[in-house]
Amino acid sequence: MGNLLKPQLLTLMTTAVLWLYTPHSAAQLPPLKFWAEQHPFSIDVLPSPQLTEELRQQLKETLQQQLKKERQINAELLELNETNSLAQYEITLLERILRSQGYFSAQVSIKNTRALNYQVEPGLRFFITQLILDLPETTQPLPALSITQGEPLVADAVFNALEEIKNHYRTHACYYPLEVKYQASIDKTTATAQVRIYLESTTNAHFDASNFHGAPAIKKDFLQHYLTYQAGDCFKQPLLDKMRLNLLKSDLLTSADVQTHLNGQAVITDIYLTPRKPRTIKGGLSYDGDNKEGLSLGWEHRNIGGGGEHLGLVGEQNRIKGNYQARLTLPHILHPQQNLIISTQYKPEDSASSQSKTEIISASLERYFSEYTVANLGIETEFIQEKGTEFIQENQAIYEEKNTRRSGLFSLPVHLRLNNTDQPLNPTQGWALSLGASSVWDAYHPEIQFQQQNFAASAYYTHPTKTLHPTLAVRAASGTISGESLNTIPATKRFYVGGGGSVRGYPYQTLGAIVEGKPSGGLSFAEASFELRLRWGEDWGLAAFYDGGWAYPDDHWHWGEQFLWGYGLGLRYYTLFAPIRLDVARPKTPRPGDDPYQIYVSLGQAF
Repeated sequence: MGNLLKPQLLTLMTTAVLWLYTPHSAAQLPPLKFWAEQHPFSIDVLPSPQLTEELRQQLKETLQQQLKKERQINAELLELNETNSLAQYEITLLERILRSQGYFSAQVSIKNTRALNYQVEPGLRFFITQLILDLPETTQPLPALSITQGEPLVADAVFNALEEIKNHYRTHACYYPLEVKYQASIDKTTATAQVRIYLESTTNAHFDASNFHGAPAIKKDFLQHYLTYQAGDCFKQPLLDKMRLNLLKSDLLTSADVQTHLNGQAVITDIYLTPRKPRTIKGGLSYDGDNKEGLSLGWEHRNIGGGGEHLGLVGEQNRIKGNYQARLTLPHILHPQQNLIISTQYKPEDSASSQSKTEIISASLERYFSEYTVANLGIETEFIQEKGTEFIQENQAIYEEKNTRRSGLFSLPVHLRLNNTDQPLNPTQGWALSLGASSVWDAYHPEIQFQQQNFAASAYYTHPTKTLHPTLAVRAASGTISGESLNTIPATKRFYVGGGGSVRGYPYQTLGAIVEGKPSGGLSFAEASFELRLRWGEDWGLAAFYDGGWAYPDDHWHWGEQFLWGYGLGLRYYTLFAPIRLDVARPKTPRPGDDPYQIYVSLGQAF
């Protein structure tokens, strides 16, 4: 406890307590001194022929660190206040620490009881002269172990080797139960040791019945999809660990306790489940300089029919656009790792680029090829109604004519996502890649056919430092539309750049051609972002960012051409779920009409 408060804080607390006592109080407060301050210690390691000066200092530091650790966690030790009892107890601890480092003949004495000055005679360090691995062979050779013949007999090295051997047999053998033991024999006359590592009595076992308990609202057939083995397969502990993790990832359970027992050579598995409440209501607020205030509401049911069927309803609206969606996910369709997703959307928009209403109906198969790789193949129809303006020149005069354009788009989109980042809303390590392509036909205008391709990539690296935890995040994105001219593509399907989630600091969708004061969008685009994120403590962080991009009227691939850049600073408040983000951005090259800065508030990092 004494390490937690500084002396200045102690003085302030003592003064406050004394102030509360009246002058007539007869109670006398004892001086408040903390346990560690009352019992300082020091350690001297005597020279030894076997120890160089460097090794002697290393041993001294190890003893000091281990004893300090004991003083923090050993409750029995912290109860001792009498110096002689404390000294004898810590001598026993130091001798135990010395044995763990291979000094089995070491002696510890107290040089000054009052000052707790310990004197250590390390003696000879014991070395392993014979290492016996009494282990059965497997299809794969043992990995290099932490313990080797000719090295000092160090306890941590032995325990690490036991764990390495255990992990090896978990992967390459069928043993149950799996217990790796050791025997150590030391010879004090020669300061040598013999170590034998062996397997306890075990059985070459196979999986048999698997029984689920609890969670009656979840169908057993659905739970069977998460088994990573079949009856008769060779028993492997990692398969049970993977099954438990998969069950928890189903989002239907709060816990999955796996227990096993042996029946002859068969392993019976009992899985005890605790269900999660299936319904969730969500809500959120956002703000940026273009869309102004935003509100989102959502409701989901994760187990409608007892087979993990997921229904989600989401409504999002700000001053410019909205998104209202119902999405039904049916798991394990035609394959254990494949889902069928059926979705309907309604997306109204009233922005400078488009006044439109879009209705979308889609169905897609989502396939997980690995934990990091997901592919989607689907069918999608979009009914788009856009209000537009057409400028007609007649007799050297230009007339503005309002019109409504209707499009009925039919498309076959395919999408591939690779993502090995550590957190979805606050990535600090790893990378992500997204590739998409779609062929589109317009049923209202059969002559219009086009193809759309896009990609986005991001990478994250956090330097392993204990202060500020600096994370460098970079992102690049690009896309093209080919097969038609810009004017024949519905405005809602064109590419736009600028605003939150794109290039911060510039108005929404304005980094591209502006026709009659309105963004016309592009047939291609490119974006890049760089962000340095710093975090102190558990709750707060800062970010500095630099974004650039542009939307181009042709379908040629551009990179860096005509880019406009924005920059700024951001504040982060980290919650258990995701950081709350506040960004203030400025345009590096402001144009007439651009605001001097833009503000963005939302949940999660910008990318």
